[in-house]
Amino acid sequence: MATTSIAPNDANIIYSPGNWLVAAAGASTINAGAYCRMMLTGTKTLSLGFTLPATQDTTIPVLTVIVDGVAADYSLAASISVTLPSFSAAATQHYVELIVKNTPSYQATNLWTPQLSMVTLSGITVDSGGATQALAARSKQILILSQSVSIGFRSQGDTSVDSADNNARYGWAYLQRDYLDAEVGVVGFSGQGLSIAGNGNVPDLLTTYNLLWSGQARSFATNPDMIVVADADNDIAAYVSEGTASGSPANVQANLTTLADNLKAASPDSKIVLMTPFTPYEFASVPAATITEYVSGFEAAALATGATFVNALACQSTTDPTSDGLHPQASVQLGKCGPAVASLLRPVLYPAGSGRSYVFS
Repeated sequence: MATTSIAPNDANIIYSPGNWLVAAAGASTINAGAYCRMMLTGTKTLSLGFTLPATQDTTIPVLTVIVDGVAADYSLAASISVTLPSFSAAATQHYVELIVKNTPSYQATNLWTPQLSMVTLSGITVDSGGATQALAARSKQILILSQSVSIGFRSQGDTSVDSADNNARYGWAYLQRDYLDAEVGVVGFSGQGLSIAGNGNVPDLLTTYNLLWSGQARSFATNPDMIVVADADNDIAAYVSEGTASGSPANVQANLTTLADNLKAASPDSKIVLMTPFTPYEFASVPAATITEYVSGFEAAALATGATFVNALACQSTTDPTSDGLHPQASVQLGKCGPAVASLLRPVLYPAGSGRSYVFS
């Protein structure tokens, strides 16, 4: 049967901001939670092509493809034949989302260099004459720089198998898409901190904030409306458990100040948000006075740089279930963390008098 191939850089495909490199030959990302979405017309079939890394990590990324609201998971492969929902299989118009459900985190060998878990969409194959149709983008664009909790690490269990345990769609960061009517670029690496390297040889955030992966710049040509920094958890944990000096309250404040200044220089039209950790287990053995010192440091860094301070400590409690004593389960992310963070970010993104209103029923 004759087919039509659609290039990854088709103008009607909407990509999550700040975590893809998009070109005619391929659209590439190493980030769990990265997505693209499109409306396809004139087709009853769908196949997605991918260029695989020359050498792949032993743990393969898992992709979620949502067609007309129905989700299915596929392990990354050179070609994926997507099954259409039975109720719309005979239709010739389909709304499609491709989401990187997870990439190796705990099991990662090399995410950063070389990129053993890179996902590169190389083409979309549809019936002959099929095409994309323009979609309305969400109202705002948000880039979130964070760590494992943001990408739904161990939100589905603690078997130490990343493909089974992790689901970025359940991470609080991805959930902001619908809560805040925004296209959201999630950049989260497990183990990473402001000054702490993450799993998979990912350097610290002060090194990586302006890079997609080693040697590849992150484009700020279009400034996102908001950049959220929520990545000090692992610095604090290293200081509390191991005495790592870079995670002290004073050094966290200094690093936040440097990062906020760098982000303002790179993306001057963006609102920069410095958000405290909210996983209470990071603070379980920390004296109350030290917690106050950390929070004050976030606030001082925001004040010094013109950023916005957000205190998210109440977004999770010690009674909320976790998979491993730290990372919140999907129920907590979906029902508590996601909406709680949205309530804190909403007035920053849509300030009073901006003309934005919400109706809940």
